[in-house]
Amino acid sequence: MNGLLLGIGGGKVKIAISDNSYKDKVNARAWGDYWVNHHLANAFRELGHEIVDDDCDLLFELFGGPVNLVKNYKIRTCWFYSHPEMMSLEVAGSYDIVFTKSKAWAEVLGEELRSVVHLIGCGHCVLPPGDRSIIHDIVFVANAKVPGSRYGRRIIDDLDPESNGFNLELYGLKWQHYPSARPYHKGPEWPNLELNELYGRAKITLADCHPLMAEQGFVPQRIYDAVRSGGLCISSHIVDLRTIFKEVVVTYKSPEDLQDKVRYYLNNEKARQKKIEKGLELTKEHTYLNRAKRILQEVNGLWK
Repeated sequence: MNGLLLGIGGGKVKIAISDNSYKDKVNARAWGDYWVNHHLANAFRELGHEIVDDDCDLLFELFGGPVNLVKNYKIRTCWFYSHPEMMSLEVAGSYDIVFTKSKAWAEVLGEELRSVVHLIGCGHCVLPPGDRSIIHDIVFVANAKVPGSRYGRRIIDDLDPESNGFNLELYGLKWQHYPSARPYHKGPEWPNLELNELYGRAKITLADCHPLMAEQGFVPQRIYDAVRSGGLCISSHIVDLRTIFKEVVVTYKSPEDLQDKVRYYLNNEKARQKKIEKGLELTKEHTYLNRAKRILQEVNGLWK
């Protein structure tokens, strides 16, 4: 079927993808939602469908709290991948299908609702072309946002680059509000379409997750991108991370454990490459195209 839906008279489907990045007119491109929307839209187009703003056959919302910007649709679905504090049985029941990254939420919602699908994350990155020589030690791409934090994110507090002499590069917004982070802040963004050039040419990519999301198994897209770029990722603990990535993504238990593991992989190229090679094999099918195909397969049964 090449990803085309049946039952609506010929194949091509009009799809609207809605997300909350529209709220930030200045920095929308710094939102993860913006880029998930972008890459998923490209995947649907590759499968032969049309992306529209309204009057759609399929409304697909990126759930960071209900956005509901599109008023005219036949089927309403969402990918519930963030802000679990905003989800409830009532909210989930307003969708024809809820796709969720969290296995735990899929089980909970599935007890009451029939149309719940566990859909894990994916990445758009591939190995950087040409020269893959290492030019970065430790990189972290995210926005600073933790009140009371010394550096602006818990994982950077745990790393404590100033005390440990680590060569860290931070990319994102709001780091300037944290004096300890300023020496490591290299820019407001690293272009999303070129993330593989950063992740694939760094010795270590750091990743973290909001504690509530981590406890409930919402694995961030950036981890998929880091691994698919040929990078070594070290992350804070996230439920189900090991189920998806096996031993490929390194996790830590304490600040001292993080610092020790960073030192080890900075100085042990053989061990680093072993994980990179396994990660590339493990994540080769974790693409937006494959997620788009799965979404269309699940929705296909709903056409009347």
